[in-house]
Amino acid sequence: MTRSSRLWELGLAAALGGCASDPVLIQQMQLPEYTPGGCSAPSNPTRSRLDRGTFDVGLRNRYVGRPLFRNPLTQPVIVRGVVMTIREGSPDGPLVGPTFSVYQTVTLPAADGAPGYLAAEMEMIPAQVGSALRSAVCRFEPTTAACPVPRTTSVDRSLLLTITAFGETSSGSEFEAPPFTFPVRVCCGCLVTFSPESRAPEVVHRSPNCDQGSASQGPASCALGQDLSVDCRLCSGSNPQCQPVGYATDPAAAACAP
Repeated sequence: MTRSSRLWELGLAAALGGCASDPVLIQQMQLPEYTPGGCSAPSNPTRSRLDRGTFDVGLRNRYVGRPLFRNPLTQPVIVRGVVMTIREGSPDGPLVGPTFSVYQTVTLPAADGAPGYLAAEMEMIPAQVGSALRSAVCRFEPTTAACPVPRTTSVDRSLLLTITAFGETSSGSEFEAPPFTFPVRVCCGCLVTFSPESRAPEVVHRSPNCDQGSASQGPASCALGQDLSVDCRLCSGSNPQCQPVGYATDPAAAACAP
């Protein structure tokens, strides 16, 4: 008997204080919230919901999701991990890499008049898949040492992630949650923004640059390059994509092509 068929037998659901039509599930994906002490995903279905992801492979090579788990049962539930399937564009689209499992223990609080909720942070698109997507999505023109920022063309891709959580109840009954689907746009450089405050005078560089001043920290700092716009000053020191096209490292160099 499969794990799925073991889960939602009516007798098990009734014994746990739930019903077969109201299972443990992933309710939604969450955006991170930032405080000076760090980043966290809110365990609250009314806050920070994310309906569609954006994965900028010009800035990072892995996508980290924050699923919000919902437990309607009157005992704690232990999620042991998720099975991830990534397809191109639709539930029937071509597979993007093999199906894989992410093993991560998350203990969901029991329902107490209302369902118990808990958000977790899990890798949804691993680095090897992200690196392959970067090769397919990013089109870079040649650069020189003095003009290190290439013109970039993004050949965007649409992915559909299918996430199936599995685990066990506190009494030891195994379960498999209903699959949750989540669309993700893959792009190259689409999340970088260039604010006026980041621009230096042309007497310093042949074009504006993002080394001037500092950007304020916020939710975008939690995972640079996914879901939220990134001020170029947050990543200019580590990634040439965070400098505008035309940026010259040598003020005496000929002007780079804008």
